[in-house]
Amino acid sequence: MSKVNSVIMFRPDRPKVDKTYPVVLRVTIQREVKYIPLGFDVLKKDFDIKNESVKQSDPNYHKKRLAITTANTKVNAIERHFLVGDTNPTMKEFVRLYSSNSFNNDSFYDYINEVKKTKQGLAPETLIFYEKQTNKLKMFSESLTIGYVNSKDFVIEYRDFLINTLGNQEITWNKSLEFVRRILNQALRDERITKNVFIHFPIKNPKGTFEPFTIEEVKSLRALYDKKELSPIPQEVLRYFLFACYTGMRWRDIKELRWENIKLTNGTTWVEFIQHKTLKPGKLPLIPQALDLLPVKGFNKQKIFSVKGNEARYLRPIKESLGIFGNKPFHSSRSTVNTILLSLDVPIEVREMIVGDTKEVIRNHYTKDNEEMIKMAMERMSLELGR
Repeated sequence: MSKVNSVIMFRPDRPKVDKTYPVVLRVTIQREVKYIPLGFDVLKKDFDIKNESVKQSDPNYHKKRLAITTANTKVNAIERHFLVGDTNPTMKEFVRLYSSNSFNNDSFYDYINEVKKTKQGLAPETLIFYEKQTNKLKMFSESLTIGYVNSKDFVIEYRDFLINTLGNQEITWNKSLEFVRRILNQALRDERITKNVFIHFPIKNPKGTFEPFTIEEVKSLRALYDKKELSPIPQEVLRYFLFACYTGMRWRDIKELRWENIKLTNGTTWVEFIQHKTLKPGKLPLIPQALDLLPVKGFNKQKIFSVKGNEARYLRPIKESLGIFGNKPFHSSRSTVNTILLSLDVPIEVREMIVGDTKEVIRNHYTKDNEEMIKMAMERMSLELGR
């Protein structure tokens, strides 16, 4: 089978008055050559011959790179068309396909919506994540094609946008890039692209920035709750936040928790629920401290806690009144449970079942370095070795 050879270049034989040159797609099939204009010109100094790209020194490099990516993506799609159909490519057929709308890049945003429709039963948390990430992408550009997103230029420019324009921390911008990679992986499975650009950009999974509460801080929060000196709303917020610190349950799961989820089995009270984020079942025994926080029982379908949705407004002054500072939002309750269990030498396999996440997530997001734990471990090793 004949091969389609293509290269992006400028035409040195077609200089213009302003000393620019037209950029073209040169296609060679069976020794026949065709030059397809890409619709823009460049100065010689602004064209990267080796990488077949426009340098950032060109004031319109962004749009010109997009045109190059579009052309290359169309070429890849046409090559795949010939390969799948097991047909010998000809220049006439190539030009016909290239000029048709069949191989134009689809909207990346339309494809995201297509993926959401295809993947039935996505958890509410996942749909919210999709929406947030799509909105971020639209802040970067209102119009994106699959081909451009699947390019090194996009990855580099979008990462710079997330860091320098939005001020995202490493863990946040990595999540945004991971979302793009996830969609492109699906595009690869759907044969919309031939390879995922992220093979050149491995994504790190940095540790979370949330700090866990110490055991003493949890105790001081509980002591304040037991005094019942707070006004009704802060008191209720503190109630279900402490419940989270005793169970490791996510805010959304606590919000949806109903009395039918509380079950007594062989003398032990359990909470059984479906995690909104993962759609996996969760089952935890309630320790006495958590049981004490349950209000008077209502009917089975009734929600247990009156979750507000703006907990930070109430928790911040409560924490500060007790001298508790640092990056410790509601979600820190999960890292708190994991850190306490870790200090008790509970194996990660057990902590995985309790917190309801994978080992990797637990290690990277819920396990924080603890100086006191390190000190205790070294002291125990010292005692073991003797003096």
